[in-house]
Amino acid sequence: YVELFCLFLEFALRGSFPAASVQLKAHEAARAAIIGELESFGYDRRIVRALTPVRDGGYALYPGLELFHHKLFRRFDIILSSIGAGRWRAAMPVRGTDGEERAELVRRYLDPMVDWLERGKGARTADPLVYTIVDALGERDGEKRFLVSLLISLLRSQELSARLKMREGVS
Repeated sequence: YVELFCLFLEFALRGSFPAASVQLKAHEAARAAIIGELESFGYDRRIVRALTPVRDGGYALYPGLELFHHKLFRRFDIILSSIGAGRWRAAMPVRGTDGEERAELVRRYLDPMVDWLERGKGARTADPLVYTIVDALGERDGEKRFLVSLLISLLRSQELSARLKMREGVS
């Protein structure tokens, strides 16, 4: 299943292929080989159906799985966590530290953005993440300031939500 997801991600990163292209033939051959392996394990046909490309207007694409859609990885999470449900695992386990880790990760991204918004260049630090974020943001202007402020407000709510879940013991 993981190989099938990786194949989809490779397909999505390269873009949709024309129906008669060598790339699509190679993709379909790789997919057929993976499914051949899955058949020896008695695979779940619903998962394979969800990762089946269709031809549309001369191109192949995966309907409902757009790489840059904001819910794609949540959808993958749901599909992967349902694999083997009732047999070898029913759901992804709660570790108890997920909220804390998520809040810390969000904070690491928030701090340089807040600093950029207030000062422009960002604080001097050895953390390469800070430099990456500040370089990506570039020079401040009204539109960027608005967009960064909006992103900060959305991320701040995610950080707070993660901290609350951590306190409640729910991840």
